[in-house]
Amino acid sequence: MNFSITWIKKSIYPIFGMSSKDFESDISKKLYFFIVLALSISFTGLAIHYLIHEAYYLSLMQGAIVIASLLSWIIFQKTGSTNIAGTFLLLITTAASIINVLSMGGLNAPTLYLWPLVPLFATVSMTFSYAFFWTSVYVAIALVCYLASRWGYTFPSMMNSEILGSIKLFSIVLVHYLILVVINYVRKINKNYRTVIDKQKDDKTNLVRVLTHDIATPMTILKTSIRRLEKQMQTPSIDLERMNHSVNVISSIFEHVRELEAISSGKKEMILQKVNLVEIFDELKELHNTALESKKISYSIEYKNLGGTFQVMADRKSLCYQVLNNLISNAIKFTDSGGSIKILVESTFGVTKCSIMDTGIGIPNDLIINLFNTSVKTTRKGTSGETGTGFGMPIVKNYIEKFNGKIEVHSALKSENTQNHGTTITITLPNIAA
Repeated sequence: MNFSITWIKKSIYPIFGMSSKDFESDISKKLYFFIVLALSISFTGLAIHYLIHEAYYLSLMQGAIVIASLLSWIIFQKTGSTNIAGTFLLLITTAASIINVLSMGGLNAPTLYLWPLVPLFATVSMTFSYAFFWTSVYVAIALVCYLASRWGYTFPSMMNSEILGSIKLFSIVLVHYLILVVINYVRKINKNYRTVIDKQKDDKTNLVRVLTHDIATPMTILKTSIRRLEKQMQTPSIDLERMNHSVNVISSIFEHVRELEAISSGKKEMILQKVNLVEIFDELKELHNTALESKKISYSIEYKNLGGTFQVMADRKSLCYQVLNNLISNAIKFTDSGGSIKILVESTFGVTKCSIMDTGIGIPNDLIINLFNTSVKTTRKGTSGETGTGFGMPIVKNYIEKFNGKIEVHSALKSENTQNHGTTITITLPNIAA
């Protein structure tokens, strides 16, 4: 096999005006090249087969398909579009297929065995809409032949049964091996892509680990130095306050990055256990009392027992501080002074739903779509100028999924609905049956 590939690279690539380097930089070009090569060899074989059996016009037709295959490669090189090049090739092969069917017995034509190559070729080389169109064309031709025979039309057969049988066998063998080769090649490409993606993922993970580790020490030095300067200053310094705030923000970002990396890599071991939600929400109310009072936000919590318990399966620390604490903090951050936050906990036999509902400014739809995406910026300033890192919600989602739960977000913008606005975030977790 390696010898064949080497021979193709040395002998065939130059004929098509290509080199190994050209194909390495463009997988689609390489795939289309091998498709054209396979079609050219296959139909050359068919042309020779027809020629031996003195079916000259059929031999000429297969030769036309070979020429069309080579021309389609030239069109592909000029346009860079497999859709255009493939359409040109399929126009020629469709015309040839119709002639074959009309002269070799309609649905009994042995070349029908070659038709599965159409969706195979179209799917691996063209977009789905083009592949669907050309597949439908061949299905339509088959339906027309079927209906014509049902209505009494008899398709002529210009060859004897022995020749038709040999063509049928040739077609079956050809289709089987071409499908095998193409699928194997696609699998090879997929494997290569996965190897590249895995390497990029590893490189990215290692980079994150190095950055978060190496920056930790200088950040600690900065914090210590700022605290010393604050003690030495007789009056408060605005610059020092800004520096301290910036350092805290950077530290928060890196802490969140470490948290995400630990979750995604599986380094953070997650042991699910019984967690009492009533206790957690009482603890979080105490934690947020100062922020609630400073913004004069009313806070209420309601428990509805609908046949279950308020105990869920989760990691207590993560559920309390990484999930629910994050959601309540966001609700406070984006709720105006004088607004309200209501928490509704509904427990059924199987699951418990926790809904954090605020009367805040709401979340735009374009942000909701990317709310859990770490690669898209979703940070906004709060109603009192509060800042964030943008990593909070992805961390929340990662933990919820670790707890075998789900999260839903619904929001109405204050700018669009002055009477009924705010955000409701609902997390659903499996609970402990009563």
